[in-house]
Amino acid sequence: MADFKTALTKGLSAALEAERRRNEVKQILDDLNFQVYEATNRKIIISIESININAITAILLGDKNTQQFTLTAFSTDENTRKRVLCSWRQANEGYPCTLTIGKNIYSCEDKQALENCLTELLQDAEVGEKIHALMQPDAV
Repeated sequence: MADFKTALTKGLSAALEAERRRNEVKQILDDLNFQVYEATNRKIIISIESININAITAILLGDKNTQQFTLTAFSTDENTRKRVLCSWRQANEGYPCTLTIGKNIYSCEDKQALENCLTELLQDAEVGEKIHALMQPDAV
């Protein structure tokens, strides 16, 4: 006879661990956003943005999902200008988080790896240029 009680206990435990890991990722992203906001004199915020792509594009990208996510920098001015910094994918279990920065794909299996990857993201010249452009009041 199948041991459904043990299976349920394992499932509940896995659910709690997944929630803890998702909360950890959220806290890391909140810290990233706060520090960027402060470092840019309250001119830039960073958040996850959902974008929808058509089914054909999704298939060409090797994905069946027509919803994609990005880490995006937003200007806090009234024009709400934005620049995509990288693509973002997060497992339902919290980790891994996958960032595609230019042609490089990073899979972050834990807190330290995610923090290191986000640090690399902010040090990237192209990302720096995008954030700098958003900080300029007359930029488009």
